[in-house]
Amino acid sequence: TLRSIGFRMGRPETDIAEAERSRLQPAERELEALRAELAVQVAAGHEAQVRLEQLEQEIAQRDRIIAEGELTAAKLSESETALRQLFDQSLDSMTILDLETGRYIDINEEYARNSGYSREEVVGKRSREFFPFVNAEEGLRYVEEIRRAGLVRNLEAAFRRKDGSTYYGLISAIRLKLRGDSCLVTVTRDISVLKETQHQLVAEHEATLEARVRLEQEVVERDRIIAEAELTAARLRESETALRQLFDQNLDSMSVLDLETGRYIDINEEYTRNTGYSRDEIIGKRSREVLLLSPEENERLIAELKRAGLVRNMEATFRHRDGSTSSCLISALNLKLREHLCCVFFTRDISVLKETQRQLAAEHEAALDASRAKSEFLSTMSHEIRT
Repeated sequence: TLRSIGFRMGRPETDIAEAERSRLQPAERELEALRAELAVQVAAGHEAQVRLEQLEQEIAQRDRIIAEGELTAAKLSESETALRQLFDQSLDSMTILDLETGRYIDINEEYARNSGYSREEVVGKRSREFFPFVNAEEGLRYVEEIRRAGLVRNLEAAFRRKDGSTYYGLISAIRLKLRGDSCLVTVTRDISVLKETQHQLVAEHEATLEARVRLEQEVVERDRIIAEAELTAARLRESETALRQLFDQNLDSMSVLDLETGRYIDINEEYTRNTGYSRDEIIGKRSREVLLLSPEENERLIAELKRAGLVRNMEATFRHRDGSTSSCLISALNLKLREHLCCVFFTRDISVLKETQRQLAAEHEAALDASRAKSEFLSTMSHEIRT
């Protein structure tokens, strides 16, 4: 009886526990769901933190790349500005022709001044619209030499300006790549004054020969000398080699002097070849340590630079490292390169031309001496015959 009573009393307690567990089960499941969601959010937060650190590293890397790119661009811009100054302010006429299109893509200020054509009249036009050679044969010879060798050095020719006037020049040209394009760069120096002097000597020489028509041997000798001079000039043009783009490969000896420090900051390959000095022997040295002109010529050059800021075609005697000398034309100008006041020197060897002039002058004097001697002889003979 008691067992049955106890059984009846314990049953309601069991029912109450089960009812309580049934009531708590949804709360437990909700708690588990919250725990799972919290774990997901914690994992997502950790992943977001890792990604944030990666993004910060990537941003820092990109900032460094951008800074390096800006520095490189600034250096390239500075270098391009310096080369542009050398191009625009060169004392020789310079043009750049795109060989693929046959059109001019740039000219410098000296070309515009000397030819009479403005940039707007030349840039973008085809080369055949500005054929400057007075003699077609000289132009054809120039074109053939470019096709054959890829360069021309010191080709002497007569050129026509926009107004129809003409002048004599030494034209050099080289085929090279500029910004990926195949281009032809030409450099022309006006030698009209030298040619006028040479023409005067030739005219005087011919006048003397006309007065001495019976001196056939003298005439033949003059013709031989003139032919040899032309052959020597042709060999000189063919033997020259080539422009470090618009500086290194320039066909004149070029040097750049920092006027603030008085030291050389650059020379081109032609300078080392012509003087015998290496780059290491020149760069960083003061101008007075490398004196290639006589003191008198050096003072004249400096005085003209101070007076006008440039020197054009000053004749001088150039002293080489081995002690030998040569005649040359020196041009120079003051300009700013990379925020430094500098002086750029252009030196061209004219020894052959000067030697030709000296020979013609000597022959002219010899012919005059022969004429005077004959006149004195005839005068003496006439006097003796009368006596």
